[in-house]
Amino acid sequence: MSPIVGLSPRLIFHRLKEGSDILEEIKRVAESHNVRAATFSLIGGVDRLVVGVYRGGGQYETRVFEEFMEVVSCTGTISRKLSGEVAVHAHIAAGNWGKVVVGHLMPGSRVRGTGELVIVEAERAELVRAPDPETGLELLQTDPAVLEVEG
Repeated sequence: MSPIVGLSPRLIFHRLKEGSDILEEIKRVAESHNVRAATFSLIGGVDRLVVGVYRGGGQYETRVFEEFMEVVSCTGTISRKLSGEVAVHAHIAAGNWGKVVVGHLMPGSRVRGTGELVIVEAERAELVRAPDPETGLELLQTDPAVLEVEG
């Protein structure tokens, strides 16, 4: 597989409000700014964290933590599914007083206090996720190697 190469990054800064679902809010911001290829990072707090660990065959084992935790790092990619829908793939590390929880960020994780989101978009590039029969996951497609840009 070859890398996708984009042009000059566009930065999008957004504050997530208390009570919002992290994944849904990232998707909403990406959709409202027509983001098609990006990475992102987020810090802040949660009072409900849902994380998953991939177990194969397209299946995740999930755990729910109903307690306040500081988000030390939440990072991932923003792309599009074949249908055109925004796809967010994120991993998170959050904890409090020596206990840290890590995993794949799942729906239902709720902001407590605030969340500070920075999206770094590769303009004029498009990342697409498509079903992979071997893993059962929608995986990032990275061909063609370099996008031809007019102008």
